[in-house]
Amino acid sequence: MVSFIRENYYARLWLSVIVLIVSGILFLYFAQIFNLSTFWSATVSNVASALIITGVFSIINEYLLKDKLVELILSKLKLKDSIDRTGITEIFSSINEIDYRFLIKHSRRNIDILHIYARTWTNNNFDELKDKMQRSNVKIRVVLLSPESKLLEGLAEHYQITHEDLKDRIKEMESKWEELVKLNRRQVRKKTQSSIKLYYSDYLPAYSIYKFDNQLVNVQSKPSREKTGKLPSIIVRDTLKENDLFDMYSKQFEDVLKQGTEVTFN
Repeated sequence: MVSFIRENYYARLWLSVIVLIVSGILFLYFAQIFNLSTFWSATVSNVASALIITGVFSIINEYLLKDKLVELILSKLKLKDSIDRTGITEIFSSINEIDYRFLIKHSRRNIDILHIYARTWTNNNFDELKDKMQRSNVKIRVVLLSPESKLLEGLAEHYQITHEDLKDRIKEMESKWEELVKLNRRQVRKKTQSSIKLYYSDYLPAYSIYKFDNQLVNVQSKPSREKTGKLPSIIVRDTLKENDLFDMYSKQFEDVLKQGTEVTFN
């Protein structure tokens, strides 16, 4: 039925185009063979030109412009469907474009962090995390790569530092988080019930995860040794659907956490 309607439509279209072009040519022909006044000759020529242009434009519009427009609309709809299905809200080519302070500030319930040690990230966002801990009831969970991981040797070579240097950097960040844990213990405000837990886990550091309530940032690791902030990163939201990116990354975080060991502080 659809095929018949489409074929019927194109048959009528082509018939209309042919009639317009032929009519235009006939008008031009009559204007030439009949001895018309200047006014009527110009009028007939203009009508003929309009008919021919209309016919030609109909072909261009149908087979060029309309196809391009339909293709554009379909590609946009496909992209929107992918975004709705996966939950992607933003894509970045540089980690410096991500406003972590905003995400931390507007978190109300949970902040989950998974990275190797991220000294720069931790130092840049430490004050915002401290303020969040003192003024809210947020639960913070941090997972660092275990300093006893067998992967440290290869990572140290990749970072072009020694195995001991990498281990020291991880322990340095442990001390940084310990500072927040102890500060939280001294918290005297009864209205806030924030909690901070640090874990070590032996996992493949393919990327970092930062989850803030119903939003999650995924930062890819670089395969080369080049020092750069140009790392593909995406922000995804919880679509409340199974198997969206938020759900996938959240499950991976929990899997790594299950294999981890909580760090206890005196």
